[in-house]
Amino acid sequence: YLSLDFEGAKQFGTMGRGKRQAGGYMGYGAIEFHPSLVKDVKTYAWLSAKYLSGDRHHGGEYDNDIGWDPMWARAPCDSELMQYGTLLGLGYWSNILYTRLTLGAEFSPRHRFQMYSGPMWAAERDGHGHTDGGGSSFKGFLTAARYDFPILIAPKNASGLRRFEIFGHVVGELFNPGDYYESHRPSYFIRWEFIVKF
Repeated sequence: YLSLDFEGAKQFGTMGRGKRQAGGYMGYGAIEFHPSLVKDVKTYAWLSAKYLSGDRHHGGEYDNDIGWDPMWARAPCDSELMQYGTLLGLGYWSNILYTRLTLGAEFSPRHRFQMYSGPMWAAERDGHGHTDGGGSSFKGFLTAARYDFPILIAPKNASGLRRFEIFGHVVGELFNPGDYYESHRPSYFIRWEFIVKF
């Protein structure tokens, strides 16, 4: 079957003791397809696009800032690079138009594989690129894969210590920067995690 997903947000606020208006826009849309290819396996695919506003005119002391600020991580995005990049001093993931194709399959509870990839563009031509084309709006390709797996699942209606469960996941991401950036060095993120529940 087919399904549609849409989301939008607007930020409001002030900066510099209320002298500057700060805000931004976020938009997201996706077309999801859930085909029945294999018995007892849920497969899905979706094509999505996300927009985070930019602000190419920002610069003056009292100039309003209309770029999207991802401080609150309010966006339908499961990218670890986007969520944690600012904490590591890597810069804000705003001024983005990102389209991607996602493919995935669920084999059983907590047992799933998903991957996605797509190009990323600057929503506003701000002229920050300096290599191989100057002010190019092409930010690059973001690709990711995640595998969730169970290690120990509690029996149905279990109680006491029989509720003990162990499950985990492995996730990896690769960002190949485009001509928008000065550096063409790829960024990557890898994490494995085990969770104990009882």
